[in-house]
Amino acid sequence: MKIFHIIVVVSLIATVLTCDETTNYMKNGECCKKCEPGTKMKDEFQPCDKPKCDPCGDGEYMPNYNSDTKCKIQPNCDGNLNFIIEDPGSKTEVGKCVCKEGYHCSSEDCVTCAKHTECEVGEGVQRPGTKDRDTECESCLNESFSNITSAVEKCLKWTECTGDSVEIKAGTPTSDRVCGEYDYEPPARMKEYSFANPVFFFRKLVAT
Repeated sequence: MKIFHIIVVVSLIATVLTCDETTNYMKNGECCKKCEPGTKMKDEFQPCDKPKCDPCGDGEYMPNYNSDTKCKIQPNCDGNLNFIIEDPGSKTEVGKCVCKEGYHCSSEDCVTCAKHTECEVGEGVQRPGTKDRDTECESCLNESFSNITSAVEKCLKWTECTGDSVEIKAGTPTSDRVCGEYDYEPPARMKEYSFANPVFFFRKLVAT
């Protein structure tokens, strides 16, 4: 009797060792065949050596050899949560949902998508938002400004006054520098002099 038990145990061990877990599975001490990717087992009562397998339905997939009676459900790219379909997937591959343009994952699990943060007036975009992360803003420094709220615009450099133009109004983090022509206004007493009569003009200067 002991010899019989030993033979049975050895036989079971040999079966387990030779049963490829990728394409087969153990059931009641037998090495049974799995269904191929993209299919599922019709029910749990299928014969071990030739199980009947049904294809996955619409919106379903199965990536591996399996003994399951249900396929996996493709993810629902819910537009109400600001998702779009990046990859519809197939009977053997899972599809992929991503946040639509201007939105990013609101958590590590990406259950919903949130709108990118808009940088305030006086700030610019340091790093634009992506499908996975929010916008990063920075203060406008070093002669730069921003007079709008935006999720895409960087700080702009102040206008350079060139040629005959001069700075009329200094720039700030929220406004640009204003340039214009130099407008000289002579003193009031100088306006009394007649530039049309140089002699009179000279006498007036001496008299003063």
